[in-house]
Amino acid sequence: DANFDVRRAEAELGYTSRPVSASASYAYIDAYVSQSNTLGEQGATLSAQPEHLASIWATWRPAALENWQFGAGARYVGETSDGTAYVEQAGVVLNEPLTTASYTLFDAMVGYNFGKYQISLQAQNITDKTVITSCLARGDCFYGQRRAVSANLRYNF
Repeated sequence: DANFDVRRAEAELGYTSRPVSASASYAYIDAYVSQSNTLGEQGATLSAQPEHLASIWATWRPAALENWQFGAGARYVGETSDGTAYVEQAGVVLNEPLTTASYTLFDAMVGYNFGKYQISLQAQNITDKTVITSCLARGDCFYGQRRAVSANLRYNF
């Protein structure tokens, strides 16, 4: 049996004007095992849960290029742990958490509005950065999404 405690704080800011709109967000998440009967579990963080997350995004709609919009942003993900606690007995380390490094990814968008329709092209992880998002205690690790490009057609009712 295990009990978990989660403490978090989030903040988001937004700005909107005709040519530019922007938003930024930050989240702090402290999630851990507060009580456990299993050796090495008490005090462990929640598996694959970063303590810090942040993002920023801006969209520009230039007056000289009516109906066009351009956007760019960044996403930060803090380091993660495999969900085990650091355990030491009599000066010997019995268990040390496996952690993954923090990373930042960049995204972009270009779009065009016509009538009630909007067509856009988005790219996530535009630098095609290779990241490891999380690892399990047994050693399995997982890669994040590589560069992805998508096109969208939207209709506004």
